[in-house]
Amino acid sequence: MCFNSTGVSHSNDVNQTPPSIFKRINESVTGEIKCSHNITNYDRILWYKQDAHRALKLLGVLNVQHVNLEPDVKGKINFDGDGREKSSLSVSNLSLTDSGVYFCAASRHSAADLCAVSTRTPLSLSADSQHVQAHRHLQSTQRSEPPSLRFYQPLTQFVPRLRTSTDSR
Repeated sequence: MCFNSTGVSHSNDVNQTPPSIFKRINESVTGEIKCSHNITNYDRILWYKQDAHRALKLLGVLNVQHVNLEPDVKGKINFDGDGREKSSLSVSNLSLTDSGVYFCAASRHSAADLCAVSTRTPLSLSADSQHVQAHRHLQSTQRSEPPSLRFYQPLTQFVPRLRTSTDSR
């Protein structure tokens, strides 16, 4: 375990946009969720989803330019880019279960720098039998809330039309 109380944080070096996206069911998010970092020697971008129950799930890792998706999201989730710098997330054929908060994190491939400092909540995880330290960070110029993605079902009922004075009686 790693416990640090002071030090330099990389949290300002990881950026994610946009603050929120609203889509309809069956639409897709195609590269609209973007993550970038400028942390020297960090060559991985990790993507997570937090659902309504606040559970945080790893979606996959972009190691340099190689995508490693978790088995249960293959065909639904994809991301591209270069883990040394930037990535974008895509979600196809949206359903209500895709609603949630999506996070990105930057990490080193090597376990040599396992203990890192962050002003945000660090997230320790195990990936491919290697332990890595990832920093969760979302930055918005408007507010400090993380980006969110919400989906709405289309209206299936019509609002009754109001009668006007020109309608026949």
